[in-house]
Amino acid sequence: MDRDWLIVIVVGAAFGLALYFNAILLRDLGPVAVSFARVGTAAVASWVFILATRRSAKISANQIMPLVILGIFTFAIPLLAYPLGQQYLGAGMTGIVNAMTPAMTVAVSQLWPGGERVNALKVAGVVTGIVGIVLLMTPALGGGGQSEVRGILIVLLAPFGFAVSFNLIRKISGVPPTVMATWAFTSGAVVIGIAMLILEGVPIVPGAQAWGQIAIVGVLLTAVTYHVAFAILPRAGALKVASITYVAPVSAVILGAVLLGEQLTTMHFAGMVVIFAGLVLIDRGRLLERVRQVGN
Repeated sequence: MDRDWLIVIVVGAAFGLALYFNAILLRDLGPVAVSFARVGTAAVASWVFILATRRSAKISANQIMPLVILGIFTFAIPLLAYPLGQQYLGAGMTGIVNAMTPAMTVAVSQLWPGGERVNALKVAGVVTGIVGIVLLMTPALGGGGQSEVRGILIVLLAPFGFAVSFNLIRKISGVPPTVMATWAFTSGAVVIGIAMLILEGVPIVPGAQAWGQIAIVGVLLTAVTYHVAFAILPRAGALKVASITYVAPVSAVILGAVLLGEQLTTMHFAGMVVIFAGLVLIDRGRLLERVRQVGN
């Protein structure tokens, strides 16, 4: 396994842990406030890093709008969809639905000008991953219920947002990954902040423990992980980075079962195994593509 796949696994596990913290924070804050706390903290942490390392964060006038759009699709839509959906779904189920990101990325990439093309093994990897997701979803969907369906539909906005952003980021040139992520965090935080003030008003964080949870999810599980994902995207490709969301549900399901008391069944374990098989097929598809390129 190459270095990028190790990064994908670590970042994916962190994404699953972030869903756990969302569930905890939702006990005291509204869903939009949870999203703003996460993205706003990540934006502040990013600017602190920029200033501490004395990097230039200057961007040109024609880069402003693409970065604003990137912030909306990468952070405002997905990171707001999670807590909104988690009002109806557990952390594990939210991670499972979000694992539709690679499939969404394949679909969007095929329609996106200059998007990453897929071969048979990549398609097989995505299909295998979807089968794993279905296996993971089976126990949760067994009970049915309109609220759960509503939660699933809301969370599906996150894979769509990520699929667009993975392709959009390729069109933004001349901006270092760290600077790009910082401006995207900032624009996403502004959009979510406006929505929060309109829908929920100014939130009241109940105490030091909640502030600590916000710091963990905002700095470590959002700012750090997304900066890493932005950094490896140019060389790893959209589909491999999107595969982070194949790892996240495994992390989220385990944490949900151990820490939140969510049910973990044999079907969940079977789904996890199939999901990892999908990761292997996607990786082999990229290897085959490289071999063909060298041969040509």
